[in-house]
Amino acid sequence: KSTILETFLNVPFFGIAIYHNTYLYANPYFCKLLGYTLEELKKLAIWEIFYYEEDKEKIKKTVEKRLKGEYFFKSYLPITLKTKEGKKIDTFIFTGTIFYQNRHCGFIIGIDITELKKLQKFLNLLRETNQILIHCSFEEEIYKNILPIVWETLELKAAWINDKKGKILYCYPKDFKPSKNLIFTITRKKPYFQNINSYSLCIIPLIKNENTKAFLNLLSSEKDYFSQDILSLTIELQENLNFAFKKLNLIEKDLTLGKLAEKMEELLIIADKKGKIEYINPAGEKILGLEKEKLLKKNCFKLLFIPEEIIKLEENTTRFVTYHKPDKVKVILELKISFIKLPSKTKVIIIGTDLTKKLEFEKERETLLYQDPLTGLLNKSGFIKRCSDFLNFFKTPFILILIDLYNFSYINRFYGYKVGNFCLQELAKKLQSVLKDKEFLGRTEGDEFCLFITNITKEAIYEWIKVLENILNEPISYKDKKISLEWNMGIVAFPQDGNTVDELWEKVNLALRSAKNEGPFTIEIYNPEIEEKIKKPLETELLIKKALKEDLFVFYYQPYFETETLKLAGLEALVRIKRNNELILPNEFIKVLENSSYLLKFNFLCFERNIKKIKEWKIPISINISSQSFKSLDFFELLNHFKEILSQYPYFLELEITEHTLIENIEITKDIIKNIKSFKIKISLDDFGTGFSSLNYLKDFPIDTIKIDISFIKDLVKDIKTYYIVENLINLCRSLNIKVIAEGVETEKQFRFLKKLKCDYVQGHFLSKPLSEEEVKTLLKL
Repeated sequence: KSTILETFLNVPFFGIAIYHNTYLYANPYFCKLLGYTLEELKKLAIWEIFYYEEDKEKIKKTVEKRLKGEYFFKSYLPITLKTKEGKKIDTFIFTGTIFYQNRHCGFIIGIDITELKKLQKFLNLLRETNQILIHCSFEEEIYKNILPIVWETLELKAAWINDKKGKILYCYPKDFKPSKNLIFTITRKKPYFQNINSYSLCIIPLIKNENTKAFLNLLSSEKDYFSQDILSLTIELQENLNFAFKKLNLIEKDLTLGKLAEKMEELLIIADKKGKIEYINPAGEKILGLEKEKLLKKNCFKLLFIPEEIIKLEENTTRFVTYHKPDKVKVILELKISFIKLPSKTKVIIIGTDLTKKLEFEKERETLLYQDPLTGLLNKSGFIKRCSDFLNFFKTPFILILIDLYNFSYINRFYGYKVGNFCLQELAKKLQSVLKDKEFLGRTEGDEFCLFITNITKEAIYEWIKVLENILNEPISYKDKKISLEWNMGIVAFPQDGNTVDELWEKVNLALRSAKNEGPFTIEIYNPEIEEKIKKPLETELLIKKALKEDLFVFYYQPYFETETLKLAGLEALVRIKRNNELILPNEFIKVLENSSYLLKFNFLCFERNIKKIKEWKIPISINISSQSFKSLDFFELLNHFKEILSQYPYFLELEITEHTLIENIEITKDIIKNIKSFKIKISLDDFGTGFSSLNYLKDFPIDTIKIDISFIKDLVKDIKTYYIVENLINLCRSLNIKVIAEGVETEKQFRFLKKLKCDYVQGHFLSKPLSEEEVKTLLKL
């Protein structure tokens, strides 16, 4: 059986040691605590088991006194010992002097308080962190303030916070950079301990709104520093931080709601069930025209005319009230009244929207929505709405007259948009001036006006046409300029042509389209045949679309020759559509093409193909240009696109225009031709003699060539007057240095007469029919 002494020496919770110059005895617990065997301890100086140098110096002095025989007791509460591995052990040590083995010795009893001290550090940390958390208002503030306290209190190597991706958000000390093997992102939501080499790491997930937001990392230089004994304390630290995040979340919500209430433009009142105002926002003060101090003394139900019945029912509702401010300004309010039932009372929430400006805005919006800003007339939406409103109340006969300004972009291009806008405004005034009550006018497109004329007979329609013709044909004066407009007109009648606005609008546009297909200054009154009439143009337009998409446009070239030598002088490009094995001639589609939206694409294709042939064949080629193309805004952009290659082949490209194109607006036409010739392009006047021919054209315009129309050539050999006209025309052109081409030469006799008259060039089937590209190549080889 063990003796009392043996039992005492083998107690497993305190260490006992006896020393003289070296350690003479140490019980098993003392050896285990320091990690030494008894033999190893006997080789150490007494003070070598102490961690700090200042403690070692104290111990040396105490040992000297004891070995000299001084009897005294001394305690060290606490003192840090050093294990064989260099680890720190916090202990309570009690020492005394004893007589052992016939000499004075020192006696040591020690208790390990490392875990106790560690627990104390964590308790201190919890107290300090709680104080910090109480005063923090922002998440970042918590992070920045908590890390230094954690680091200092627990005597750590470092502390940091990283996000779920491992990115370091905050670190203390600031110059510490955690290595990759120290960064963990765990899925568990409880604190987690990990030994990494000689370090000990505690990872505490930070939870916000039930999701892990980040990780607090505590790094100790001591292995096993974080033990199961302090797990509950780390959980408590985690709960405190998580609670702080919840508190911050509520604070953020309160601040957000507070700021929202302060900044919202609507009135916001929080009141009790008696109508006493507990809160009103700044917008509410402004809307009601009273200061907060005065409003808090008022009953909000009486102030805003809210009946008691609504309050008693406690049902959410909406009311519209008219409120008069102290300055007598009337305000229309939409009040949304809600009730929030709390355990002991009910709060009344009133949100009021000032509808006064909104109603004014609606009026302005309707003006913007339905009014044309340039002329002040109804726009298309406004015009159709007005027509619909009329039909809803009246069934009296009326007509719609839709007027389109033909090629109005031509005026914008050469006079500028300011002048174009002036023309539209002046025309709007003139049209408006002839309208009576219940009649109205709209600008339904950029260059389109529509009139609504009521109480009208069929005979009166023609009277209106005359009135409108007079207005449209009268030039508009702008400074020193007289600007003439071209136009088309479509007319539809109610109820003969339709019973709804949509039906009438569709048919008046069909009538206008039919008129536009016939050229400017054309009027179409709707009739059922129009739909059949425009069916063919619609089919032709689809053919044109297909030809562009599938590359069906082909060019044939009719040569013209020098009359004296019959040497090839140039080619006239003539377009065709090749569908399967059929060649569709231009008289089948050219008119529709010139009035369609595909004209620009076709012009580009025409120029591209024929300039390519000029480059390939090195021979002049002439292209027929429509009036619409000639005046188009895009025409000069097209020429600019090919400017470089045109400069390489000067005057090889010739543009053929008609007399009609010249006379549309002589002043503008001069400018256009001047600009065209700046690209080193020749101008040819086609079909000369078929229109209102004037010798002034030859004087006023820089024309390079005229083409005598086929009608003159046919009569040349059988009518002496025609002969003399052609003779004098050729002589005049020669004097003016203008070349002459006789087109439509069909017989040898016609050719001989033209040769006798010294006509410069001849063209016609007598000499050559239009040729395909392959046939032109063969001709060039001859």
